[in-house]
Amino acid sequence: MTVRSLAFASLALLAADARAQPALGIERCASAYEEAQRRQAAGHLLDARREASVCAAASCPAEMVTYCAKLVDDLDAAIPTVVVAAVDDRGRDVSGVRLSLDGKDAGLVDGRPLALDPGSHTLRGVAERGAATVDVTVRTGERNRRIQLRFVVPREEPPPARIGYAPAVIAFAAGGLGLALGATTGILALRQDSDLEGVCSSNGACSPDHAGEIDRLHTLSRLSTAGFIIGGVGVAAGVVLAIVAKRSAPVARTGDRGLVVRF
Repeated sequence: MTVRSLAFASLALLAADARAQPALGIERCASAYEEAQRRQAAGHLLDARREASVCAAASCPAEMVTYCAKLVDDLDAAIPTVVVAAVDDRGRDVSGVRLSLDGKDAGLVDGRPLALDPGSHTLRGVAERGAATVDVTVRTGERNRRIQLRFVVPREEPPPARIGYAPAVIAFAAGGLGLALGATTGILALRQDSDLEGVCSSNGACSPDHAGEIDRLHTLSRLSTAGFIIGGVGVAAGVVLAIVAKRSAPVARTGDRGLVVRF
């Protein structure tokens, strides 16, 4: 028991003997001061202030009121306060936010200071657009510290880019042209080769007079080969692009709520 507590206990006994006021009231004043000191030492400053305000009331002995009023002033200076601001992801104020402190309702976020005990706390705000939570650690004597609850509105992800069938059609068209070129030049090459069989020897030797026809045969053969290669690549690309386009196309189905389109 502290010196002041002993003094208050003695004062209570003397006052009781003198019947200056009811003994129960004096005992309550003394016990409130002692409880305020215990709560203060434990770091529960808000509870300590409530007890100190009891013995600081005019119904308590004047000497006790002096000590308790001083304790109230000391606690007021030590109790930290925070100012909670609720904003969205663009920094704009969010209204109608219900605040809770460590799981207990703390009213609406209204811009006024909120008193709390020193230490770690969890602040949670709930609004129509969702909820936001922040953990804070406040220090003794800290005043009007700004705490921000940021409400982030989830943004819809853009739908994946869809590949239409146009690239597949172009690839098929290019492949078809390549195959047509290969087939046409191949037929012409075969005819040219057939014509040269009658004027060239069995070992493939031809007279210089037919050099132009031989060059034409080689050119047609190269064009035919190139045409078939281009045609094959084009058709293969068209098949791949068509499969991709089919997988990325929206699928419509009928659900319980009507027509539902999925991507």
